[in-house]
Amino acid sequence: MKNILYIKSSPRGDESFSTKLADELFKKLLSKHGKLNITKLDFAENPPSHLSGQHLGAMFTPIEHQSLEQKLCMEESNSYVEQLKNNDIIIISYPVWNFLVPSCLKAWIDQIVRAGVTFQYNGHTPEGLITDKLVYLVLARGGMYPDYFDNKVESLYDFSIDYMKTVLNYIGMKDVTVIKAEGLAIPDIKDQAMEKAIESIQL
Repeated sequence: MKNILYIKSSPRGDESFSTKLADELFKKLLSKHGKLNITKLDFAENPPSHLSGQHLGAMFTPIEHQSLEQKLCMEESNSYVEQLKNNDIIIISYPVWNFLVPSCLKAWIDQIVRAGVTFQYNGHTPEGLITDKLVYLVLARGGMYPDYFDNKVESLYDFSIDYMKTVLNYIGMKDVTVIKAEGLAIPDIKDQAMEKAIESIQL
């Protein structure tokens, strides 16, 4: 049985394309593994706290020197970190808004990227501490971003993918698979966009 942390960030509920695509991924994972133990976080309904001055003060204070207020302040962050540690597969679904991820997902990232907790410095080189995880980024976007002028395979507009991969790699999660539905707002493409994205899911 696989332990899965599922993070969804679209506020569109059942109408969300990223959520629908994640559902298809779950079907294939269930078929492969037989049974799944899923921890679900819906950031559209219960968004992580944005970092405050109190959060930052606590993060840069060694645990043994933290006040009671600082320790209480870090409980949310500690919970998110433990969820990462305790699951084998991490699924993060999100809509692409203005080339990036929703702010609720960014708030979660700020809660989990912590020196001495999810990464450390080996000399001058950062070393991720959340390792041996399989991550799926499941995203949906209205546009398509090929770089027509330079004929590049990767688009200069794929900020959300590059950003998420960079952050996850930084804290040790290097095995990242991207599943994307794109062109969902383009009239002659949108009808086949989800079908094409579902067909691309390979485990």
